[in-house]
This record gives sequence, structure tokens and C-alpha cells, in this order.
Amino acid sequence: MKRTGWRAYHLILRHGGDFAGAMPLYLKSHSRGEYVFDHAWADAFERHGLRYYPKALSAVPFSPVTRPRLIAAHHEDRVLLARGVIELTRRLELSSLHVLFPHAQNLEALTDAGYMLREGVQFHWENLPGEGYAGFDAFLATMSHDKRKKVKQDRRRVREAGVTYEWLRGAQIDRDALDFFYECYENTYREHWNAPYLSREFFGRIHADAPDSMLLVIAREDGERLACALNMIGGETTMYGRYWGTREFISGLHFETCDMQGIEYCIEHKLARFEGGAQGVHKMSRGLLPTPTWSAHWIADQRFAHAIAESLDAERKRWIITSRSSKRIRPSAKSRKTACDNRRSLSSPIFVPIHTASLPPHRAHTMSTMSRNFFNLYSHDFARVAVGVPACKVADPTFNAAQTIELAKQAAARSAVLVAFPELGISAYTCDDLFHQRALLDACEDALQDILHASKGLDIVMIVGAPVRAEHKLFNCAIVIANGRIRGVVPKSYLPNYGEFYEARQFSPADAAAASTLSLCGQDVPFGASLLFRVKDLPLFRFHVEICEDVWVPIPPSSFAALAGATVLVNLSASNIVVGKSGYRHQLVGQQSARCIAAYLYTSAGNGESSTDLSWDGQGLIYENGELLAESERFSGESHLIFTDVDLERLSRERMRQTTFGRSAHRHADEVAQFDVIEFPLPIPADAKLPLERRVARFPYVPADPTRRDERCNEVYKIQVQALLQRLQSSGISKVVIGISGGLDSTHALLVCAKAMDRLGLPRANILAYTMPGFATSERTLRQARELMEVIGCTAGEIDIRPSCAQMLTDIGHPHSSGTEQYDITYENVQAGERTSHLFRLANFNDAIVIGTGDLSELALGWCTYGVGDHMSHYNVNASVPKTLITHLVRWVAESGQIGSSGTDVLENILSTDISPELIPGKTNGAVEQKTESVIGPYELQDFSLYYTLRFGFAPTKVAFLAHHAWRSRDAGEWAEGPSVARNQYGLADIRKNLRIFLDRFFRTSQFKRSCIPNAPKVGSGGSLSPRGDWRTPSDSQATVWLKDLERVPEKE
Repeated sequence: MKRTGWRAYHLILRHGGDFAGAMPLYLKSHSRGEYVFDHAWADAFERHGLRYYPKALSAVPFSPVTRPRLIAAHHEDRVLLARGVIELTRRLELSSLHVLFPHAQNLEALTDAGYMLREGVQFHWENLPGEGYAGFDAFLATMSHDKRKKVKQDRRRVREAGVTYEWLRGAQIDRDALDFFYECYENTYREHWNAPYLSREFFGRIHADAPDSMLLVIAREDGERLACALNMIGGETTMYGRYWGTREFISGLHFETCDMQGIEYCIEHKLARFEGGAQGVHKMSRGLLPTPTWSAHWIADQRFAHAIAESLDAERKRWIITSRSSKRIRPSAKSRKTACDNRRSLSSPIFVPIHTASLPPHRAHTMSTMSRNFFNLYSHDFARVAVGVPACKVADPTFNAAQTIELAKQAAARSAVLVAFPELGISAYTCDDLFHQRALLDACEDALQDILHASKGLDIVMIVGAPVRAEHKLFNCAIVIANGRIRGVVPKSYLPNYGEFYEARQFSPADAAAASTLSLCGQDVPFGASLLFRVKDLPLFRFHVEICEDVWVPIPPSSFAALAGATVLVNLSASNIVVGKSGYRHQLVGQQSARCIAAYLYTSAGNGESSTDLSWDGQGLIYENGELLAESERFSGESHLIFTDVDLERLSRERMRQTTFGRSAHRHADEVAQFDVIEFPLPIPADAKLPLERRVARFPYVPADPTRRDERCNEVYKIQVQALLQRLQSSGISKVVIGISGGLDSTHALLVCAKAMDRLGLPRANILAYTMPGFATSERTLRQARELMEVIGCTAGEIDIRPSCAQMLTDIGHPHSSGTEQYDITYENVQAGERTSHLFRLANFNDAIVIGTGDLSELALGWCTYGVGDHMSHYNVNASVPKTLITHLVRWVAESGQIGSSGTDVLENILSTDISPELIPGKTNGAVEQKTESVIGPYELQDFSLYYTLRFGFAPTKVAFLAHHAWRSRDAGEWAEGPSVARNQYGLADIRKNLRIFLDRFFRTSQFKRSCIPNAPKVGSGGSLSPRGDWRTPSDSQATVWLKDLERVPEKE
């Protein structure tokens, strides 16, 4: 079964060779055929760069039946099995271990072994003890009047459609019957755009091996086979509902075929139990009662284990429906008592499953009253938002509201503060002229009332789409709901009436409304297209809503909303799909988010909308300032959500930095003034640990995606080369002088010079490259410098600066001149200065300019010799390129073979050399003991801090929070290089220590060097430190406020 994703790995327990127990086990590469849904867990692992599959699973494939999984006579042996499989999971380096539908006697052993328990629910029907019900009518008599009437109406509707039934069991099932069942089975999957997993041969083998265990319920319409349900019978006592399908839809057909026929068969054949499966409180109104089921889980990664444990606790709490709701949906007391007498009884509340993996704790406090938790994303001005893509049914508001509520619960469980749903999602978009039917409009308002009621227990803003009546007109509206209140109703501004769209036939546009309020669901609420909404305790979270076509016009309403302060823009769309439209949506939404410097949430209608003339893909998108953060699966047959964490502070700071944004608001002051801000409170999940669920790149200057990385490297070289070309052409100079140390920076600068000479059509001999060994130059770097110059084909020179340095040390009376080993700053700078002095005089002598090689990271940390030193040159090509990017640029040239195989070897040797100024001699012969990163910290961490400090002005606490997310585990997230390159990880103590070094050097000690740096091209949007470019600050500022903020960063989790 390995090729199907089920690899058998069963366990046997022996004591001294004697059999003591066993456990079914599989290694799974997917989650199909399990009936305990962990897709959200898998998604969370993937979002954090972790591998979820393969995983270990103890279950019976495709059988959600409660049975022993730890098969042993004694509790101690069951615990040994449970612990043993954990050890096996560790040895195999699997992500997790899952035990599904274990028998009650297994639960204690699983708990003792350290598993987390997850409670689910199935719906079972129980026959009367002894002889059972005398007939189906006797069973109906136990139900309440309303439910009995509803069941009879449903069954009569099916009969009046001309549907009849036959039951086939054992030998009565021939090949044709099995073929018909499989056709129906395939139809069910294809309706949801999925391929069927089980084969026709599989069902044939079951029938051949155990014919009497199989029952087919076949529905016929006017004699022709219409639908089929497969049931399995075990031990002549219990029947299990499994699969079904139909050739066409008939109202009530599914319930009759799968539920009522199953119950009727059990009554007639004296079966004690019918297990109808999971999914559906609707089963309760048909006599099937909720029965708890269990699963047990062990997660290897303790961070995820902790988060999932909190999630399961929240999930259990959210399963509880109030007693009032329970009474509304339960069967009669008589039938309930009958069932409970024969099985494990339930506690008073009814449990309803919510299949979600949440990484948040329970919400308790608002941001204004909390003590800021460093490990909580809301403490750093992030906000978790969601887009829901529910399955729908045309003109069935009750169903659509239920799907919406379910997704809203899942979003709230994941600690999102806002979830948006599609345009006209309550009714479905494709109702056409049905929108003018009062029955549908009344039903939409009733469904909206259900959503309002459900929202009282959810700490989340819901934005749903529905038709709304006002002023004898009908409007296509977005309705903002929070805590049982409608906070505002936003009508659609632009109604498309071209191509396939005829909205002006049914609806009026927003500017046709005369009033600014309306009454809806018994509430007087704000009404209009110029509404902004603000969550009280999230000051940067201000959102605006527009609908579908509104974003397709030249100046969308959201443009003015952004100028009025909206940081989150929401679009409720239906949007049918045609070829090429998906990509155009990306362009449209991405560009609008970038132009408005905002987050943009885009929803669209999916499965269930009418395909009379159109098709629907359910594309959900979330962009932030032009960057795609999340995208939904298209053409999915299931209701689903996408999540991301929006950086509100980043958006705010971008607007602050881009001062033309403010000027635009001033120019369009009349439009901006039309907006009203609706503020309301919402509990924020601010106290407990809540990590980010968005990608944070370890190397913000270097894309992890190989294609984008290649593009970035190529672009950087072109920018640097073009800048150098211009400087040489404008000055009339055709030669350059450059110092070559055998390290990274001078290597990259030399490559830029070589490409520039090639572009100018000049010989590379015009590059006058010199290596200048000093007191501490190692044989390795000297050799690398010589080899590099030879490979490039430049004019190579070597000048031993030790005699001139010794002379200067003697001239100034330095103790080293008399034999004392005093390796102080003067000793180092004499060498650095001597090299620079030689380079400038060589440039004078050869009518050339000196090319600087120092990089952005060194300038940020002040790691350069001021004035007559490596700080100075005629033109510096590297000044806005950070060390981490230079490393990748050199590696890119090496791996792409741009300078030949011998050149690749030279570059790889340079890349593997420790970064050092080589100014202090080592005590061990040939060994480099002066290592830069031991003084100023790892460049990969310091470049991370530089990016978020320089580009966005984030406080140290936020920089540390982001660094912790990106660097805490080498196994999480994407890497910009392959596994052959060192992969480091840093805890909070390391992050805090190195951030302190960065802050002090960046803000207090180094600005005087940056205030007079040579000309250099700006390369990336990450910024430069030129006083003529991105960074103008006083040279005598202090680092006090930044270091004080750093104190708020904890030393450990």
C-alpha cells in the first residue's frame, strides 16, 4: 500500500518472546481516509517551513469506527505500546503520531503515555432494546410532533418525485449493481472537483470476500436507477453508513437514501445500531443522536505541540452549544432516553465538531488593558485576518448562513479579528430575478439574524454579503457584524451591467440611497458607501469595505478610504472565472494594495453558485502593500479559509515615509471628508503566546525562492555596473584601481569592475588590482587574491606594506617598533591607512579612480577605518549592498559558472573563508584569530536588524520578535541556499545580545563615518546609508531609547 500513501508499519509487543500486544500502524503521506481532519495542522507546519508528512497513524483505513488500537490485555502493556510508538516516531523523524477512534479502554493508556486527546462527534441511531421497534411508524411516534411532521414531509416529497427503493445484500448484489454504485461514488467526488480515492476493484474485493457485510440502498426514478448508498453490516448488530452518490439532485433524496432508508432497514432486520457517521446536526432531527468519539495525538515539535494543545482545549470549549440551542435541535425526550439507556450517556450539553487547528489561546483582555506579551503578535501591531470561501446553495440562505457561521467559528478559534465572505454570500450571487421574491429576501434576513446570534459568542468581525431592502429599493450590500450587532451596512457603488452581468436589473447603486441609516434585523444601523470601521483597542486597524466591481473602476472607493485612514481594505466579490482572470485579479488586487499602501482582502464565490451560464473558482487573496501573503485553493469543493497576519505598523510607517501619500489626502480632502468612522470594541487575544503565521525571511535582502534569487542577483549586478559605467564615462576615465584582499567584498567589487569593462568594450587589463599583504595576512587569503586576479584577467600587482607600516609605527613611537606586542587600534589603522594611501597614489599615477569595496553592513556597524582607510575611495560600488547579499552574489556567480570552472573553485574557497580584517597576527602559525563576527556579531543577524531598523524604523522589541520568528529553528522556514551552506539558529538570548551590539554601534558610535562616505549607487529598497540618500542623522546622537526598549525583550521563552 506504500504507493497509495499508506505504508504498513504494524507493531508487536512481546515479553520474553511471548505475544503481549499489537498496534495497527501506518506511515502516511497525506490525510485522506481518516475522518479526523488535520489539514489545518499540516497547513500550519507548511507555513512555518516544517514538514508534516510523512506522519504515523494508528487506524483502520477509511473506517471511522471506534475499536481498540492498543490491543493488549493489561493496562501496563497498552501504555508500553503507546510509548513505544512515540519512540519509533522519534527514530523515524516523523512530524507526528495520531491514534484515531480508539476504544474507551485505550484512553487512559494514551493519556498516561503523554498524548493529547481530541474529542469529536458522530451521529448514531439506536433501536429499542430487546425486539426493537415494531416498525418505522413506531420509531416516528417517539419523536416530537414537529420533527415527526418534518420527516414525513421529506419522505413524501421524495415519493412524489417518483422515487422508489430497493435493498440489495450479499448475493443480490451483482456486477451491474456494483458498477452503478461506483458511478455514484465517482459523481460525489467529481462534484467537488476531486478524484475518487478508492477503486472499483477495491469494492469488488470487499463484496467477494464478505458479501453479507455489504448493503446497497438503490433509489430508482420511474424505474431507472438514480442514486445509491453503500452501508456495511458488522456482526448482524450494527450497520455503518459509508458512501453515497446520485445522478441528479432531488430535494430530500440524500436524507432519505442515507438516513431514513438505513434506519428503516435496521428496524425491519432487527439491527441494534445504525452509525450514520459525522458531519451534520441535521441528523439529530431525523433521530440520530450525537455520540462522542476520540482521537489521540503526539506532536514532535514542542512549540506546535503546545499550540495544538491550547487549540484543542479551545476547540472543546467551542463545541458546547447552549442549553437553549440544544433544546431547539434535539430529538424528543422519549427517544433520547431510549438511546441513552443503551450506550455511554452524554453530558447535558450537545457537542458539535469544529475541524480546525488553532494556534491561539483563548481571548480574555483587550489591548488597552493588557500587559504587553512579547510573544503575542498583537503586541507588535500585527492583526490576524481571514478570508472565507464557503460552499453555497443558490437561494438557500439557511444553508449558506450555516456555512458562514462555521467558517467564522474557525476563524475566531485561530484568533483572527476579521473574516470576510463573498458578495451576496447569504443568498448566493446567481439568484438573478429571484432577488425580487419576498420569500427569498425574508429568508436572507432570517439567516442574517442567525449569524447575528452566533456572533455573540465570537470575538471577531464578520463581513457578509446579502441583499438589503431600503427606501423601496434593493441594494447589494456588505454587512459588518461584531458581538451580535450590525456595525454598518455598505452598499455596492458600481453595478456592472455589461457582458454576463445584469446587476442593474435587480439592484440600485449606493448613490441612489437617500438615508444614512436603515433598520435591519431590529437594529438601526449606519448605511452608506463612505463608512470606515475601527476596532477600539487596535488603533492602527481601520478597515473599509467595497464590493466586487468597485475595485475594477479607474478610481475605486477604497482609494479614497485609504486616504481617509483605512489600513485594511476588504472586497466582497462573486466574480465568475474565465481564462486569464485569476492572474488579472492578482494584478488588480496587488496593485491596489500597493497604491493605497494597505492590506487588501479579496473574496470570491466558489462551489455551489449556479453554473447555468458561468463557472466559479472561489479565489481568495490577501495582499499587503503589493506583496501576496495568502491565496486560497481555487475550484475547491469544500468550505475553507485563508489566514495571514497583517503588519499594521509597517503600513503606517510606509505612509509616513512616503510623504506624497499625505499630500494626496490633502488634494482629495473633499472625498476624504465624506467618510464616517464607526468605532466599536472587540476583545483582542493579547495576553497569551500567539506566534506569527506569516513568513518572515531570514535574509530580508535575499529571496529564498531560487528563481527570484537569480533575478535579484542579476539585477544587482546590472545596477552596480551601470552606475560604475556612468561614473567612468562622465569623468572620461577608463581605468580603475582596486585593492584585493582575498575576501568577499573586494571579490564582488572586482567582479563588478570586470563586467563594467566588458560593457565599455575595454580590456580587463584596465583594472589595476593590487593585493597588499600586511602583518597578519594569511597564506590562504593571499593565495586567493592572486588566483582571483589571474582568473579575472586584470592587471595584477602585489605590494608588501609591512616595511612602510613599520616605518610609520617607528615614526610615531608606537611600542610595536621596539618589539612590544601591542596590537591596538593604531596598529590596525596604520595598515588600513597605508593600503588606502597606496591605492590613491596609484590612481593618481595611472590616471584612474579608486573603487571602494566596503559594504552596507560594515557602514551600519562602523566596521571600517575612517578617512585614510577602507572608508574612503573615489567611488564605492558596494556601499548599499549588505554582507549577506554580497555572499549570495558571489555564490551565484560561482554556481552559475560565469568565470569558468577554475574561477568557480576560487570563489568557493573565498566563500568558505572566515571574515576577518587580518590586521592582528594570530598566535598559531597560519591561523586567523581575528574574526569579525566575534566582535560585531553574526552578519546574518545584524543584516536582519539593519533591514527592519533602516527600512521601517521598527523598535528593537519588534525587530527581536521578527528575528525570533525567523531564526529560532534552523528546520523552520525557507533557506536562500542549499543544505551545503551552514544553517544557524539563534535563541532569544543570542538575538538580544547581538541586537544590543547593533543598536549601540548603529545609533551611537558610527554615524560620523556615514556622514562623509564616498559616492555610491543605491541598489535595493532596503535602503542605503548615504547622507545624500536614505539616512540623514546627527553624528552625536545617543542609543538610549533603543537600548531601553531592548530591555523589554525576554532572554528566553
